[in-house]
Amino acid sequence: MIKNNVTDTDRMKVAFAIKISGMVVQADGIVRPSEEAILEEMFPPELIASLGLDTTEAFVEIGTRAFTELKDLLSREEKLQLIEFFFAVCDVDAEVHPRELEIVIMGAERLGLGFDEVHATLQRM
Repeated sequence: MIKNNVTDTDRMKVAFAIKISGMVVQADGIVRPSEEAILEEMFPPELIASLGLDTTEAFVEIGTRAFTELKDLLSREEKLQLIEFFFAVCDVDAEVHPRELEIVIMGAERLGLGFDEVHATLQRM
């Protein structure tokens, strides 16, 4: 059941965050319990269901749109918040693998952010 006050942009933002953060935790080839825990904490099944992202078809449809549409829908601040979240996922196991950073940069590019903005975000953290 989708909550009435949830926008399509909200759904895309969460689908994008799930996809990129999932790619980050798998990037080094080892998914640690701490990485699984942060994903379960940030994206509990109740949230996924409330956004209507609990079927493969819905998740793929919304997620695919997110990869092309979010760059035009989110503010710069919202984009940078997502990048900060992805960096936090990278760091949850206290090791940041180069492949994890590549995934974050790819996500930033999909959001229309350049490397300099990603680097500045990392430096602030």
